[in-house]
Amino acid sequence: MVATRQLIDQVVLHIIKHVLEKDNDMVICFKEAGLTNIVDIMSMSDSHLKKVKFKNGDETTAPRITSAEESELKLIPSYINWEQNNYATLPDNPVDLIDTASRYRFNIFLCLDANGRQGNTDGTVSYSHTVAFESERRNR
Repeated sequence: MVATRQLIDQVVLHIIKHVLEKDNDMVICFKEAGLTNIVDIMSMSDSHLKKVKFKNGDETTAPRITSAEESELKLIPSYINWEQNNYATLPDNPVDLIDTASRYRFNIFLCLDANGRQGNTDGTVSYSHTVAFESERRNR
C-alpha cells in the first residue's frame, strides 16, 4: 500500500498561522495528529491534543507546545462556534473563517467570560441556531 500525503486545508492553515500565530512546526504537529480539515478541528479530542503536544503522542518526549498554547488550542472549536453564532445560521450561511478569524478576534473571545461568549457555564461555546438566527437578522 502506498502512503498518501495528508494535506491541510486552507481554513486550518489560516487558523494555525493567523489565529494561533504559529509557524510550520505547528502545521506538522496538526498533520501528525490528523487535524487536517475543519471537521477534524471541530471534533478535536484529547488524543488529538496529546499528539499535537507530544511527538507521536508519547508523553516521555519533550512537549512541543506550552500549557498555555494547549489551553488555547482546546478553545478553537468554541471560538469557531462563537464566530458562527455571531454571523448567521448554518448550513446556508457558514462564516468565512479566512476572512473573519484573526488573532485579534480570538483575543477578544479569550477575554470574554461565559456570559459574554453567550456560551456554556464552563466557558465553551456550542453552535446555537437561536443566537445565530438573531445575528443573521441583525447582519442583513
